[in-house]
Amino acid sequence: MPPDRPPVHLVIHRDDTIVTVVGVYARLTDANTECIFLGKEAGMQLTGESGEMAPDDRELMPIEPMRWDSVAGVSCWVETHHVKLARS
Repeated sequence: MPPDRPPVHLVIHRDDTIVTVVGVYARLTDANTECIFLGKEAGMQLTGESGEMAPDDRELMPIEPMRWDSVAGVSCWVETHHVKLARS
């Protein structure tokens, strides 16, 4: 049996008609940082509720995959996927 592989975290962005995988990250905090950055660029005011945040070296970051949605229909979210070897 091959060893378990760590999951990857996809940052996905959707506007009116296009869904784009913006990036693939090994660390959830890196994927969440990218999602937060895209939200701030889009003018979103992102806040965390008590109990949803955990300490990080630099700042408080969500410990769950993050998501934001705008009233204009633009969304960004992080999905976690486990990588499996393809059988030949």
